[in-house]
Amino acid sequence: MYYVSNMELTPDSVDPVDQFGLELAPGFYAAYNSARAQGAIDYSLIGRGWEDSEYNDVSQRLAANGDYAIVPELLFIQGGASYDDAIVDQTQGANYGGYGIFDRTNITEYATASVNPYLQRRIRDFQLDASYTYGRVWYLEDTEEDSLFLYNQDSVDQSALVSFGTAEQDRLVTMRAFYEWQASEFDQSPDYKYDRAGAEAGYRLVESLRLLADGGVESDLDESTEDGGLDSTYWHVGLLWTPDSRTRVEGRYGDRFFGSSWMFSLSRESGSSPSRPPTAKIRRSRRAT
Repeated sequence: MYYVSNMELTPDSVDPVDQFGLELAPGFYAAYNSARAQGAIDYSLIGRGWEDSEYNDVSQRLAANGDYAIVPELLFIQGGASYDDAIVDQTQGANYGGYGIFDRTNITEYATASVNPYLQRRIRDFQLDASYTYGRVWYLEDTEEDSLFLYNQDSVDQSALVSFGTAEQDRLVTMRAFYEWQASEFDQSPDYKYDRAGAEAGYRLVESLRLLADGGVESDLDESTEDGGLDSTYWHVGLLWTPDSRTRVEGRYGDRFFGSSWMFSLSRESGSSPSRPPTAKIRRSRRAT
C-alpha cells in the first residue's frame, strides 16, 4: 500500500497531488540443479492502482539464467536473459529505481540476452581460464532522440578473457598473466573498444598480509574510445590483508593513462545464509560511461 505526497513533484507554487495506491505483484521463482546443469527464473507482474486512474500502470520483470557443463571440469556455457524497465532521461531525476511511481512517460521497457562459453583447466599448480561473452540489449519503445545524453540504445556487447596463473591463492608467491578485450556497438553513439594485457604477482609477507603488484599495457581511452589497442602502460602496488577467512581488506596505488590511480576495498562475509535461493542475476557486459 502506498501514500505518495506531491505525486508529480511540483514546486511549492503549485498545489501538490497526493495519492493513495495499492500494488499487487504476483509472480513465480523456480530453480533447477543437477550434476551438470543449473538454472533459475524469476518473474513478476506488477500492477498499481491509484485514486486517480490516470496514474495506474502495469509492468513486468523477468530474470533468468543457466549454466551447463559441456565437458565436466573443463568446458562450460552460461546463458541469461532479462526483461525490465529503464529510465529514459536520467537528468529528470530519480524514478525510484524504475518502479513507475513517478512519471511513467519517463520509463521504457528493455530486454537483454547473453551467452558465455568458458573454459577452466587445472594444470598441476596452475589454472587456465578462457571465456567469451556475447550479449544484446534491446529497448522496446521509441524514445526522444533530442536529449543531450543518449542513454538508452540497442547494443551488441562482447568481451573475452584469457588468464593463466597459480591455482592456489594462499601460496607464498602467486602470479597471473592475462589478456582481456571488450567491444560494444551502439545504435547512435560511437562504438567502444578496450584492450588490456598484463601480469599480477603477490608475495606473502606474513600469514595474513600479502604484497601485491600488477602492470602491463592497455588502451588509452583519453585518446580514443573506439580504436582499442595496447597504447598505454599502467602499474599498481598495494597490500592485501586477510585477518580471517571472511574478512578482506585491499588497497592499491599506481598510474594509468588518465593519471594517478588508486583503490581501496573492505569486505566482510556474514555467517548466515538465506532460506530461499537468491533471485537469478544476469551477467551483462556494458560500457562504463
